Amino acid sequence: MVQDIKKYLNDRSLDGVDVLMADVGNTVEATTTANMAATILFINELRAALGPAKIITLTVPVNYTHSNYTAANLVNVDWVNVRAFESGLNTGVGRPLGNPSGYQYMVASAEIWKAKIPLSKLVIGIPAMGLRYTAVDANGNNLNFTSFNYIPYKDILALSATAFDKEKLDLTPAPLAIYYNGVPLVTQKAQYIKANNYLGAYLWQGDFDVNGPNSLTLAISNALK
Repeated sequence: MVQDIKKYLNDRSLDGVDVLMADVGNTVEATTTANMAATILFINELRAALGPAKIITLTVPVNYTHSNYTAANLVNVDWVNVRAFESGLNTGVGRPLGNPSGYQYMVASAEIWKAKIPLSKLVIGIPAMGLRYTAVDANGNNLNFTSFNYIPYKDILALSATAFDKEKLDLTPAPLAIYYNGVPLVTQKAQYIKANNYLGAYLWQGDFDVNGPNSLTLAISNALK
């Protein structure tokens, strides 16, 4: 696989590759540990094959698996993309409706990795999608694991042109709603990233965004200048 990736990058004159390993956990601890070790080995083999000129990044979670990563074993990545959104606290059975990608969750996620990796190697993730609830229980909480889905930011704005400066779009019947990151929240997050000297921010995912003044990418760019 390493040689296939090398050929793919060279044939297309691409700058590098991201190793997306945001969900490598397993109910068997030994399997999780083995998965993490294999990830590091794969990255090291990539660096040996690609050399120093190509960019290698790693996208990581903020759950318990982060303890398997250290600055020492990530020496061969140029930077780490921290998946600092989707807390998982609002999508279980009977869980309260809410924004899984709020400001405080992003800060807490960034702080976890700040304690492990130099700021100069940390890029913090911001979502361009919303959590849409489709059914609730008798208490108004999430019904089950199939009573929600995700919707791109651009589709949220298609439902409501004024949704760009909000974090919640009410649906019918109440209390169904979409929870997301609008321009003000994204700006606040990007300002935190800049003020605390992180390497930068990334938007997941770019094709969920819109063009023009309500663009989340634009909001991030303006805040990081």
